[in-house]
Amino acid sequence: MTELNKIKMGVNPDRPCPNIILNGFNLSINDIAQNATIVYLQREENREPTQHTASGRPGQTLYCLVAAGERGITAAEVSNWALRLAGYVYDLRHKHGLNIQAAQEPNTTGIGTHARYILQSDVQIIEIRQSKGAKDA
Repeated sequence: MTELNKIKMGVNPDRPCPNIILNGFNLSINDIAQNATIVYLQREENREPTQHTASGRPGQTLYCLVAAGERGITAAEVSNWALRLAGYVYDLRHKHGLNIQAAQEPNTTGIGTHARYILQSDVQIIEIRQSKGAKDA
């Protein structure tokens, strides 16, 4: 499971993007502006942690992947805001170098499959920088 370190899961971990507590704030996906910047540490074996940022929808997607942990997220679960989840995951993989597994699972209709995206990289969110006028975290 992705190490959350100082970030604690909210009261309802069954939600696709459960709340997290960061710097004393209980945050939900609704608290993170679309143009916010997620600052995170990425750990790799035998290397010092490196700090990175992800902004916009890829940043929100990273937040959800970290918060969801081993459960992961699907496009249907975040369809109220992530209209291009596969594209945001692509950006996180190719522009940010994150390892995100796409596990195929059957649709509830019994016809076809969909992907459940699960973050495999060791990531710790350390800050969320909101744009002007947005809630600070």
